[in-house]
Amino acid sequence: MPRRAPESYSTQTSNLDRSSLGDVRDRLINESFADPDEGLDPDDPIDRRFAEAEAHAELRRRGESWIKFLGPRAPRYRECRFTDFQIDGEKAENKRTALAKAHEYAVTLDARVRERNNLLLYGPVGAGKDHLGVAVVRFGVWCRGAKARWINGQELFGDFRDAMDDVRGRSEADAIRALAAVELLLLSDPLPAAGELTDFQCNILYRLAEARYCAGRPTIVSINVSDGGEARRRMGAATWDRLCHGAWCVPCFWSSYRHTAN
Repeated sequence: MPRRAPESYSTQTSNLDRSSLGDVRDRLINESFADPDEGLDPDDPIDRRFAEAEAHAELRRRGESWIKFLGPRAPRYRECRFTDFQIDGEKAENKRTALAKAHEYAVTLDARVRERNNLLLYGPVGAGKDHLGVAVVRFGVWCRGAKARWINGQELFGDFRDAMDDVRGRSEADAIRALAAVELLLLSDPLPAAGELTDFQCNILYRLAEARYCAGRPTIVSINVSDGGEARRRMGAATWDRLCHGAWCVPCFWSSYRHTAN
């Protein structure tokens, strides 16, 4: 699995990945004192205790949001960080470039949200695309308080099949609206491992891309393709065009990190 990057890069990302929860807590406390609407005095011990309690509650909320984002993937992905991404060995320079690009996207996330920039991570299977995507979301949730969701292609299509049979009256449109409203969406493996998308699946991907495009919500996509041409052919030109508009594209073309134990 990916190992820690060299110390030079680790130092650059220390405030993002390796900072203690205390650092985030202190920033939240300082923001409370800087907010004129709060009316808190940093020299008043009661006000300071109140700000500390508010920061603690916010950290708890962010932790719950992070665990909810990971869901059943938590055992594998909860510790994914930029500093744990392996960049030595084969095509080290390409890996370093991809890592730096994803890291830059994360630390400028406010601007990326404001400018509606998607993040497209593409390449062969096992290249660590989800690792980088999760590291971006990790920063967004813990350091920015972003609300995020992770869904893969098969889960997405399954949700829509379930919506067609939902006795509670939940419709496909409801499912689209829910995904469009998420501040930060990680969509992984939207294409099947073998074969092509059905017309139904192509339509779902288009509707999701269109909804988030119109809502101005950034989407992080990790996709197993050889290049943009394959993605356009298999996903549909209209869908890929919307995902690419203003996107940060990060090619990840190197051998799989996955290997046998012996």
